[in-house]
Amino acid sequence: MSTAFWAYSIWGVVLLAIIGVYMVAIFRRSKSNRKPVTRTPKGATPSQNATLVASSFNGLNGDQGQAGLIPRDPHEYAKAMAPKE
Repeated sequence: MSTAFWAYSIWGVVLLAIIGVYMVAIFRRSKSNRKPVTRTPKGATPSQNATLVASSFNGLNGDQGQAGLIPRDPHEYAKAMAPKE
C-alpha cells in the first residue's frame, strides 16, 4: 500500500471524528435548550367565587330584567342546574 492511501485514510478518519464531535455537540446543545412542558389543569378550582350575570328582555308588556350569581366551581354549578324534587 502506498503512502497516499495511508494519508487519505488518516484524513478520512480525522474528518469523520470531527463530524462526530460536532454532531454530539449539536445534540447536547439542542437537548439542553428545551423548555419544560407545563400543563395547567382545566376548569376552575373549588375556591373560586361566583360571577354576576344580568339579563334583560324588552317584551310587549314592558321591560323585564334578572340578575343572578353563577358559581365558577363545577360541582356547585352542577348542583345549581340539577332539577329540584
